[in-house]
Amino acid sequence: VSEVLISPVAHRIIQKERERFPDIELPLEESMFDKYENYSKRVCKASDYFIAPSEFVMSGLKELNVDSRRCYQIPYAVDESWLETENYPIKGRVLFVGTAGLRKGIHILGQAAENLVSRNYEFRVAGGASSAVQNHPMMSKLSFIGRVPRTQIKNEYTEADIFELPSLAEGSAEVIYEALSVGLPVITTKSAGSIVKDRINGLIVKEGDSEELASSIERLIEDRALRNRISKNAKKIAYEHTWGKYAHNLVNILKKL
Repeated sequence: VSEVLISPVAHRIIQKERERFPDIELPLEESMFDKYENYSKRVCKASDYFIAPSEFVMSGLKELNVDSRRCYQIPYAVDESWLETENYPIKGRVLFVGTAGLRKGIHILGQAAENLVSRNYEFRVAGGASSAVQNHPMMSKLSFIGRVPRTQIKNEYTEADIFELPSLAEGSAEVIYEALSVGLPVITTKSAGSIVKDRINGLIVKEGDSEELASSIERLIEDRALRNRISKNAKKIAYEHTWGKYAHNLVNILKKL
């Protein structure tokens, strides 16, 4: 049984983005992709069953011609201690947590922030970021606060108004589970592999569409009734995804194999 942490075709998705924005991240040599794909094929051949955290990863396995009957989907989870954290939002504060690179769509967020400059929203980026990212004109409206210790990151979630992760390829980003557990409305993409349901506990936008992203950010911030309803639903769904429940689901599946 093999657990697939990220879509096996993620490298191809990101390579296309590197070719579009080589001044942010240089494209990788083609030989590296051949090596990775050969490894993925060996894993697929050697494995009887696969466990994936999201539909996005499942679709990636399908592209490698893996029979769906051999695949089981179990979303990731959050530590129960996060559920004790409450959200006291500062209106207009948008939070991004993670390594700020092309794969996680930091450039898309940068463009969206530029589109919303007249609104004077605050865009906080917590996580590692290269100098190429931080100094790129596309990111001029983002506030890079660097890596935040785990002991302090909850404060960022607590004071944020909405959480944003416009990823192009993930497995199932843990930061989204954290945001939901705090009751923070999330705007993300299908490629983030999250448990976000569109217009229920967050908003789903098209990958790479900065205009739709900007519109969704503005909508959630300015429509407080919508924002608060989604916030309550976010907290509710997080209770269904603790690590204890993940373990229970995993054991049940393994017993069936």
